[in-house]
Amino acid sequence: MVEYYRKLMNHRSRNLISINLSFKSLISVQLYTSLCKQYLFIDLKRQLKIHKQVTTLTL
Repeated sequence: MVEYYRKLMNHRSRNLISINLSFKSLISVQLYTSLCKQYLFIDLKRQLKIHKQVTTLTL
């Protein structure tokens, strides 16, 4: 699961992976997965925005 997120996440949030690995509690794992989802969602929104700008420029 960590490998899966590692592939999806960019370098700034990879630090969270190492922090998360140092904790062994279930709470930190849940917190980390929710953080990952938030990061992914924000990144997706940003990429969509960039994509829209590019398409409007080309049109």
